[in-house]
Amino acid sequence: MQSLVAPALALGKGHAVTVPGTRVKEVAEVGGALVQASRMLAHAQHLAHYDPLTGLCNRVLFNELVLRELAVAQRSGESFAILAIDLDGFKAVNDLHGHATGDAVLQEAAERMADAIRVSDVAARLGGDEFAVLLLGASRDDARRVAQALVESLSLPYPEVSVSVSASVGIAVYPQSGVAVRELLERADMALYKAKGQGKRRVEADQ
Repeated sequence: MQSLVAPALALGKGHAVTVPGTRVKEVAEVGGALVQASRMLAHAQHLAHYDPLTGLCNRVLFNELVLRELAVAQRSGESFAILAIDLDGFKAVNDLHGHATGDAVLQEAAERMADAIRVSDVAARLGGDEFAVLLLGASRDDARRVAQALVESLSLPYPEVSVSVSASVGIAVYPQSGVAVRELLERADMALYKAKGQGKRRVEADQ
């Protein structure tokens, strides 16, 4: 059983577990249970941080990543941007075509977002048809270019959807828009509401 001490300690710390082979039945059974528990823990951790429908990070992980980037930016003096994104006309998709088609639209939108940003940037689904993007080292002009590209991409037709779906995007930039996570997220949301209020399918930046 001594060989299981290290795997048990690893499991307690939330790390992946590997168990050495053994011919002792009781040891093998305990080792198998440790491995199974490790897999279940890893799955639970994944669910806690990622949206199961789109595979994008969720609100919890996104906020953690923004907080981390804020700490980096405060030391380096670099700027970064947050994009708040909403799909215009999405409710009509669910109403007309059903939730299965709505889910397919969300998955397609997530793929388009991932294609439109750099690997170093982060896209998240915050809930419903609300998304966000963290652009590392981005200025206001950089953010506007990416946001405009996202509007164009997300406003293209979706397979088997007859209603018009587009996107509106609000931009907040550190440090001009704020120096705290909550402030930056609120400013991005306010810019998004302004974009939707001025006709949708457009980009607005926090002033």
